[in-house]
Amino acid sequence: MRHHTSNEPGRRSGEIFLGVIAVLSLGLDLLIYYHPAWFNHNSEYKWSALWHGRKAACVWVFLCWSLILGLAYAIWLKLTGFAGNRAKDAWSAILLFLLAVLSPLVFIQVNRFGTYELLIRVMVPDHTGYFTDAVRFRSKDELVKTYLTDWQKLSTHSRTHPPGTVLLFMEMNRLAERSGMIKRLYRWTVKDEVRQKLGMAFLSPSPAVAMLGAGAMLALWLMLFASALAALLGYFVLRRFYSAEMGFGSGLILASMPAFSQHTPVMDQVFADFILGSTLLALLGAGKRPALQALMMLAAGILIGAGMWLSPGVGAAALLIPILLAAQAKMRKRGSSAFQMGKEVAGAGFLVVLGAVLALWLGSKLIGAGWLEIYRINRLGWYFNNTVSGRVHAWKWILFNPYEFFFWTSFPVFAGILAKLFHELKKASSGEFRESADVFFWAVLVFMVVLNFSGQVCYESPRLCWFCLPMIAIIGATGLVRSMKNLHSFEKATFLGLVSLHTIFLVLIY
Repeated sequence: MRHHTSNEPGRRSGEIFLGVIAVLSLGLDLLIYYHPAWFNHNSEYKWSALWHGRKAACVWVFLCWSLILGLAYAIWLKLTGFAGNRAKDAWSAILLFLLAVLSPLVFIQVNRFGTYELLIRVMVPDHTGYFTDAVRFRSKDELVKTYLTDWQKLSTHSRTHPPGTVLLFMEMNRLAERSGMIKRLYRWTVKDEVRQKLGMAFLSPSPAVAMLGAGAMLALWLMLFASALAALLGYFVLRRFYSAEMGFGSGLILASMPAFSQHTPVMDQVFADFILGSTLLALLGAGKRPALQALMMLAAGILIGAGMWLSPGVGAAALLIPILLAAQAKMRKRGSSAFQMGKEVAGAGFLVVLGAVLALWLGSKLIGAGWLEIYRINRLGWYFNNTVSGRVHAWKWILFNPYEFFFWTSFPVFAGILAKLFHELKKASSGEFRESADVFFWAVLVFMVVLNFSGQVCYESPRLCWFCLPMIAIIGATGLVRSMKNLHSFEKATFLGLVSLHTIFLVLIY
C-alpha cells in the first residue's frame, strides 16, 4: 500500500484543517472549564455550572475511553480485513453495540457519584418524571383518569407524553416486585448504604423501597439497551447510503459525543428506536416485491404508531421516512426525475401512514382513551411547561437550536459538518452536483431544517434528539474524510480524542 505524505496535493491543507479544529476545540474546552456559564444560555434559558464532577478522574477516564476506542478499531480492522460486507456489518454491529453501552458507563465516572449517578437520574422527578408518576399511581385506570380530568397533577415530563411511558415504568416496578432474582441482583449491584440514601432522597415513603429501587434499575437497563440499539439501527440506516468503513467510523464518533453519553438515561433513547427502526424497515422494503414491500411499509407505520403512545415526537419518522426513501431512490437512479421519485415514495408513504393510524386506533382501545384526546392534553402540557418556565418565543429557539446541536455534538463534529456543506456547495457551483451530490446529506439537511422550523424543538430537545445523532455523526465524518483526503491513524485518534475530551468537560460541569 502506498504511503501518503504531507507533500501530496491537498494533504497539507487537510493537516492545517485538523490543526485549526484542534486549537479551536481545545480553546473552547478551556473556556467551558473556566467560564461554563457563558456557553449555554439565551434570554429564556440559563444554567449555572454544577461542578459535581471529580477533576482528578478526567485523566484516567480519557485514557480508558481512548484505549477502548483503539481496541475496538483494531479488532474491527483485524476481523474485517478480508471479509465481505455481510461480515463487516455483523462485526460493526457487535462492536458498536458494546461501545454504546460502555460510553455512558465510562464517561459518568467523572461524576462524583460515579455509576450510581445513572440510577439517581432515573429517580429524580425533574429528570425522569415517568418513574415518580409510576410510583404515585396504582393502576392504569387511575393514571388515564388523571390524564383526562386533571392533567396538571402529572409530572413535568408526563404532561407532554402519552400514558404509555408511565405504564412502562409501572410494569417494570411490578416485575421487580414479583421477581426475587431481580431484587437480589439489585442488592448485589447497589450497596446497602447507597440503597438507603436513594430511598430517603428520591423514593416515596414505602416499605417496598427495595422493589422501587430494583424497578429503577430495570428502567436504567432498558434505556442503556435502547441507546445501544439506537446506535445499531442508526448504523444500518447509514449503510443504505455509505460504506461499512464510513458507518463504523461514524459509530466511533457517535459513541464519543456528549449528546450520546452525557444524556443517559432518558426515554428519548427508547423513542429513537421506534424512529430509526421504522425508518430502516421502510428503506429495506423499498424495491422489494410489491407484496413484501407493502408489508414492510405497513410494519414501519405500525412501529411509528406504537411509539407515538410513548412520545408524539416519534411521529417525526413519518417525515424522515419519505425524505430518505426519495434520497435512496435518487441514489439508485441518478437520472430519475422528481415526478418518478414522488411516484415511488407516495405509495410507500400511504402505507406507512395507514400502519401508524392502525396502531394508534388499537392503542386507544387498549388504553381506554383516544390518542387524539391524549395528544390534545399533551399539547396543553407542552405549552403549560414552557410558559411556566418562561420559554414562550418559538423564534428564539429556532435561531438557538443550531447552536445547541453544535454544543452537544462537539466542535470537531460541527466543523466536519461545515466542511461537508462547503464541499457540497462547491460541487453545485462547479456543475458536478447532479452526478456526484451526496443525496443523504441534502435529505438530512432538509429534514433538520423542517424539524427546526416546526418550532417544537426547544430547551433540551436538540441534545435529546437521539435519532438525529447517527446522521449528524456520519455527516461530520464524511466532511472530515473529504477534507483530509486519506486519514492516518494519528489523525483519526486526534479527532476522536477531541470529541471525547469535550464530552468529559461537559460531564464534569453539567
